[in-house]
Amino acid sequence: MISDTGTSAARCPLPDPADVVATSNVNFGEMEGDINNINKQLEVVEKKATEDFLTSPPDLLQPFKSTMEGLLGWARKTIQDQFDFLSDCRRRFAALVDYYCYRGNGGVVSPSEFFGLWTEMCSDFKEAWKVEQQIVAKRIYEEKRGTLKKLKKSSLERVNVKKSSSSSALKKMLTSRGPFSIKKRRSTDDFQKVRHTTDYEKLVSVLTDPDST
Repeated sequence: MISDTGTSAARCPLPDPADVVATSNVNFGEMEGDINNINKQLEVVEKKATEDFLTSPPDLLQPFKSTMEGLLGWARKTIQDQFDFLSDCRRRFAALVDYYCYRGNGGVVSPSEFFGLWTEMCSDFKEAWKVEQQIVAKRIYEEKRGTLKKLKKSSLERVNVKKSSSSSALKKMLTSRGPFSIKKRRSTDDFQKVRHTTDYEKLVSVLTDPDST
């Protein structure tokens, strides 16, 4: 997918060159010959098993007969599946060749002839694709790094503004007018002077003019 470009999830849109090479080595004629040989060997085994069934004493026939029949049935089905699979591969390959309007050198086109044209191209494309992915990955990294720097700078600016506002508010509060302002703040000694007095006027005098004591 396009959204995966430059990430570990990205996948090359063309087949892997190794898969193309393996496909080009397919020989339908050899595969058909191998399946026919296996089928002939199975027929020999089936014939031998049938003879054993006929010559074996009834009391010794089971469970050998049922076991062999199950095994031979499975083998027959497996071989037939291979024949069907081979026929399907041939049909699909012929459709692929027709899709690309490839005629080759005349006659029947083989997988080796057709896919041999794709091997080098897929290999070159994958190398170029890897380089492009590295470029995109680097660009994504730089973009994320830039975004992170902007977020960090913005966060620090907000913190500094908050600190400045708090300091200004505190300074304004401390320098504002009132009996508890900085200008009129009294020392501990001034208050100690009137700790035990009950003279209200003297208390007021100390608070307003410490030199009066």
